[in-house]
Amino acid sequence: IILKQEIKDTKIIVNVFDGSERSQVMYKIDDLPEKEMKQTNMEDPYLVNLYNLTKNKIERPIKPAVSSLIWIAPLNENLKTGVHKILITTRDQFGNIYTAGKVFEIE
Repeated sequence: IILKQEIKDTKIIVNVFDGSERSQVMYKIDDLPEKEMKQTNMEDPYLVNLYNLTKNKIERPIKPAVSSLIWIAPLNENLKTGVHKILITTRDQFGNIYTAGKVFEIE
């Protein structure tokens, strides 16, 4: 759930398995036009969160490193409250296409 007032600060973040500078990553929300995402070197926020949740509970946790496999894009600020579907499409350097989707809600 994303609160309506938090949309402008919310990013779409995708960790592309075996991605490279030759990968193309696009996203599509509902029936809106497809848009390209930008490759960004950063720590994966999911792994950072997992590390923070477990660092005091397990012996020698592995701290996340900066990754070149991350693509980001801003979330469309004009989305209305309700349920939305996002579809991520990646094309690798060999032309192979992979897709994944997720449903999210704006309150």
